[in-house]
Amino acid sequence: MIMFYGGFRGGATLHQLKTALDTLFPASKASFIENGTVLISDGGMLEYAIDHDQAAGRLAFSASFHGNEQELKIFLPKLVGALRAHAIDYRLEYEVEKDGKFTTYNID
Repeated sequence: MIMFYGGFRGGATLHQLKTALDTLFPASKASFIENGTVLISDGGMLEYAIDHDQAAGRLAFSASFHGNEQELKIFLPKLVGALRAHAIDYRLEYEVEKDGKFTTYNID
């Protein structure tokens, strides 16, 4: 299993993130819930939730990646490219579980 964690700063909005992520998954359906304060996906390769973390002053991101490590290597540059194309400041990491051991990587 591959899990993503982190957040978005610099005044990023949920609408900007939806636009950026929709470019990666055009067939996916992301929607706003909780009166527009939370963005969730309905599954697919990346199942995510993004919401306001007032204490940290950012949008918090958590996700499950439903693919293998080879697919992840293809996906990561696309994710970073989409975020940069929309000028979204991100601090993300992902965690890979193998044989009961977890390894964490930063996404640059």
